[in-house]
Amino acid sequence: MKSNLMIMTVLAILLGSFSAQAQRVRFNPKVGMNFSGLDKELIDFKTEARVGYNIGFDLRIGDGFFQLHPGAHYHNYTADLISRDNIDQERPDLTERTTIRQLKVPLNVALDLTGDGGLLGIYAKGGVTPSVLLGVKERADFQLDKSDLNTLVMGTNFGVGVDILNFINVDFNYEIGMTNLFSNQDSKNNVFSVSAGIVF
Repeated sequence: MKSNLMIMTVLAILLGSFSAQAQRVRFNPKVGMNFSGLDKELIDFKTEARVGYNIGFDLRIGDGFFQLHPGAHYHNYTADLISRDNIDQERPDLTERTTIRQLKVPLNVALDLTGDGGLLGIYAKGGVTPSVLLGVKERADFQLDKSDLNTLVMGTNFGVGVDILNFINVDFNYEIGMTNLFSNQDSKNNVFSVSAGIVF
């Protein structure tokens, strides 16, 4: 946890430095799909991940090779819930489905690999992603609620993006969980997301 706080502090200082010196700040709203690693064996049931969605924005701070890409993104993860009695069945009756909602606040350093002005602009990015739990859809047959998950989890992420005509953006991102999603469970959640948006 101390190392996580140190990383966040360093990135916050960098963000303040870039904000003070930046000659350019651009806005990048985007929507997309996420594929999470919510396939977990829990005490009373098992979760199997489904495709979720995300919506949010990044800021692009800086006007050179090194930039900062902080952001805020709402993530909705969907997972099937399987009772312990049905786990070993070949075709368990998946009648219950839950959603887990998080606010992710990525703090990324980006490398502008091609510069502006061309048909395609390519960048690479990496950093840390604190995530705050917003809610869980409760189901009557499963003992799962907000108290079963950690309110704050940390991840590291890396990705690449492509800007088309310096306006349309496609972004690929992979987040590696550093802390557990579920309380008192080994449940680090890795997430791959694909998003599309605009830059202005």
